[in-house]
Amino acid sequence: MRKSKKRHEKIVATLTLLLAFMMFSGFTMQDGFGYVYYDSKVDIHKDVQYNNVIGSNPAHGIEQAYFVTAGPNAAVKPYVFNGNRIGKTSMKDMVASLNSWGYKVIAGVNGDLYDTGSGTPKGVMIHEGKLLTTGYAPEKSIAFDQNGKAFTGHGAPTLSLTAQLLGTDGVTQENWETPIGFLNVPHGGGKSLHLYTSWQGSSTGVKEDSCEVIVDIAGISDLKIGNNVTGKVSSVLLNAKNTAIGANQVVLSCASDSPFHPYLSRMVVGSDVNISVSEGTSGLAAATEAIGAYHLLVENGNIITTGTNLNPRTCVGIKVDGSIILYVLDGRQKWTVSAGLGLTEVAKHMISLGCKTVFNMDGGGSSNIAVRRAGLDTLAGVVNSVSDKAQRKTANGLFFVYQGNGNKNIEHLHIYPAMTVMMPGSSVQLKAYGSDSEYESVMLSSLPAFSVSTEAGTIDSQGNFTAGNKEGTYDVLASAGNIVGKAAVQIVKDIMIIPSEKNLNVSIGATKDINVVAKFGTVTAISTDNLFKWECDPAVGTIDNNGIFKAGNRNASGNITVSYDTKKTVIPVTVGGATDTTFTDVIGHWAEYYIKDLAAKGVVNGISANAFAPDMKLTRSQFLALLAKSSGEAVAQTPKSNFKDVPAYEWYYNYVNWGSNAGIVKGTDKGFFLPDAVITREQMAVMLDKYMSYKVINISKGINIAFKDSNMISDWAKASVLKAVDAAVIAGKDGGRFDPLGSATRAEAATVIWKLNNTK
Repeated sequence: MRKSKKRHEKIVATLTLLLAFMMFSGFTMQDGFGYVYYDSKVDIHKDVQYNNVIGSNPAHGIEQAYFVTAGPNAAVKPYVFNGNRIGKTSMKDMVASLNSWGYKVIAGVNGDLYDTGSGTPKGVMIHEGKLLTTGYAPEKSIAFDQNGKAFTGHGAPTLSLTAQLLGTDGVTQENWETPIGFLNVPHGGGKSLHLYTSWQGSSTGVKEDSCEVIVDIAGISDLKIGNNVTGKVSSVLLNAKNTAIGANQVVLSCASDSPFHPYLSRMVVGSDVNISVSEGTSGLAAATEAIGAYHLLVENGNIITTGTNLNPRTCVGIKVDGSIILYVLDGRQKWTVSAGLGLTEVAKHMISLGCKTVFNMDGGGSSNIAVRRAGLDTLAGVVNSVSDKAQRKTANGLFFVYQGNGNKNIEHLHIYPAMTVMMPGSSVQLKAYGSDSEYESVMLSSLPAFSVSTEAGTIDSQGNFTAGNKEGTYDVLASAGNIVGKAAVQIVKDIMIIPSEKNLNVSIGATKDINVVAKFGTVTAISTDNLFKWECDPAVGTIDNNGIFKAGNRNASGNITVSYDTKKTVIPVTVGGATDTTFTDVIGHWAEYYIKDLAAKGVVNGISANAFAPDMKLTRSQFLALLAKSSGEAVAQTPKSNFKDVPAYEWYYNYVNWGSNAGIVKGTDKGFFLPDAVITREQMAVMLDKYMSYKVINISKGINIAFKDSNMISDWAKASVLKAVDAAVIAGKDGGRFDPLGSATRAEAATVIWKLNNTK
């Protein structure tokens, strides 16, 4: 069955940036989820709405959820996707298959937990009233009656067999009545009696020697609650495996060491067989669609879970008014998209959305939600950020679908983006799209008329909206005749200013374009650099209204200040490197010469105008930045890396991208770089080795030292340590030690970089 993944290593990082926004105005609070800064709402069909919510949880950081709500009057129906056989299918392929079968998908989520080998779901599955599988461990399920009303199922229906057996005397016959343990489930340790239908596939898939009995069915072979299926024994196969299932056939199967084997092996060829399906304790008699659930989180409005592990989540909820919510929460992308939530937190969030019953489906890397955006999309597509990057194939899914085609007449207007967060004075291009009776895309014959309240801002005939100066959330309208569509714009001033440079070190007379990202909570607000006030100490140069900095004509240190309203940030600036008296804390230090020389060349800079902090420990990102500056390359033009903990707003973003593309750093096997982790001496040696290979620096001084602690050097670092020592860019410590796991200081790093640049 699905094995739980090893939890991610705990990453030492600060969430100060996120938590700072808890005091911001203009947000709402959703229980369990946290502070919401972005809440987009789009009608995607009659009484069906799609929401995308972005915010931050005080305990975890960034969170992002997606959910589709089908109300009591929705003109779509639930559909349990089964793929017509046991197996695994991606969300994209599920949507494509449903479309090829004549169904239009409005939305869908991945379904039940499943066995990763065979693709067998854990729980029961019913489609169009037919029992497809009991699942290997059926517990709770979400079911729908013929009117689309949802309810809770318990376990699986009961299957029973009545057949004729040859007596132990080999002559007489006797009746055999017995329960059937599993329907369309691989053999397991329970040694039960299994039944396979053609939905399982063209054969049973049994891999061990077994007794398999082929039964020819008389009439319809569909297994429905309350029905009997009758037939005659066609073959009794001993020591069989993977027996073919023909048209209008089923196969009974048990392992050779099963307690059912002595009975199944004595079934009489040509004798009558009856298979009955009863509701049992499942409560599924009225189900036309049903799909198993991993956990029941909320029952009658009460939370019945205690789970706290953070993960991506897929849930299905039933609201008090009968509405159904398909819900997916992103996770395992803490610094960029979403951290994930525990089960108790998800339960609270869905209760806050109005749910009285909540089912937890298969989450983690399987979490996918597909949505068809009305007027814009032809097919539903995955809208969340999958933690596995690629869509994981799953056993089944739950969808909202309809059949037929729209009337091709414009009946609805939709504006995209449906929700925009922006600063006063910024602009966004809005576009209107038409849809018909089934919310399918229809081409507009002419531009609609756009309008917005005067306090919100202005909008032209092309849909270009410019925000006014008053904070708030406003509707932008588009109309074509009597058809009106709307989008929301949220104008915010309470932002955090995140400049592209945290410390600026430039040569005399250099020009630097500094850019700013405006963060409203965890959401990037639309802005332009000229919306901010730029100030610069005259000693270091000048800066214009667009953040273009021009360095002065002499060595100097000072600050650039970027501000908006009451918010501001300061960027320390060093022009032409430090002077002899700049870093007072390196005077008399053993690395004084190396630090001053590199500072004058703009390779290193201090933690303030007068302090270098030579004995402070160095982080991985700081050392990589030193290598990048030594390279003389334009690191800002480097393609993006895929590290999960290197967001675009951090000062080291471009440096890490450069190091990744140059092959100097790879990060952890979990996709993290650990930028704020203190670098060890052996890690520094590895980066030096890869940097020398990248820059084709071939230096050998013939130095070969047998360090006393060489056995402490990690295997993956030994060759790099020897190469760096041989090149005389890094040395051992007192007592003949290398100290591979010791932390490197800023002074040591400066010395290493100086030697790298000056050793011939």
